[in-house]
Formats: sequence, structure tokens, C-alpha cells
Amino acid sequence: MIVADHEIGGFSLGAGFSVPDLTWNTTFFDSVPRSAEFIADTIIDEPTSDPVEVFTTNTGVTLTPEEEAELIAASQKARDDIDGADDELEVWIGLRVSKEANVGWTTDEHTSSDVEIFAYGPQTDVFRGFHDNTNIPKALNAYLEL
Repeated sequence: MIVADHEIGGFSLGAGFSVPDLTWNTTFFDSVPRSAEFIADTIIDEPTSDPVEVFTTNTGVTLTPEEEAELIAASQKARDDIDGADDELEVWIGLRVSKEANVGWTTDEHTSSDVEIFAYGPQTDVFRGFHDNTNIPKALNAYLEL
């Protein structure tokens, strides 16, 4: 059986960054070889590197002058080890990459969306349909006779 305890992010396609084109840029993520975490860590761990160059090299995204200024400011805060600034830098990078792909996020926390249960084998019918999350371990305990 496979089940998540919650969903995070609230992923949306065609986020409206490039209105009126509300389509998802499906090929963009294939061209980004590194995660936002990797890019942020590289910027922080290599204090002599140019944050804009690190970002552009790892994403292929050309930033506006305003975005460059935002990235440089966020990078400096993270390099100065200001509390939470490393996370803010990573989020900024992730959101800018998402903007390029025209996808959005409703939150960076838990959502109220249902999660799926995948089960195969004996008594999988117990897991069909919708369940309160507290019933899943109860069903497993009953099956395992615990």
C-alpha cells in the first residue's frame, strides 16, 4: 500500500504568468538540470560567484534588471547568514523557475486536497473510496491482526 499523509504546494498548471496564454510550458523543466536548493546552495557556498550567472547557467532563464537586483539582494542576505534568508533565496529561485514554466503554487505548506491510496493484494477493497486518515492504520492493524 502507498499513501501520502498530506499534499504540499497546491500545484496549478497555466498559472497566468503569461496571460492570455494559460498553458503549461511542459518542456521547460526538462531543460533545468538543477534544483532550486542546489542553485541556492551554490550561490551561498561560493561567495565570490555571481548569483545571476549561477542562476542563469543552471536554469537558462534571462532575468530582468529588477529580478537581477532581487536575486542579488536575496543572495547577499543568505551569504550574510541572516536567519531564514537561505530558505527565502531557495523559494525565490523556485518561484522564478515556476514562472518560466507557467506553473503556480497555492502554498508551500500542507493543502486540504485529498491524497490517493494505492493498494494491491489481499483485502485491498478495504482501501477503496475516501477515508479519514486515522482509519488507515486501523485497517492495517486489523489486517495484520495486531
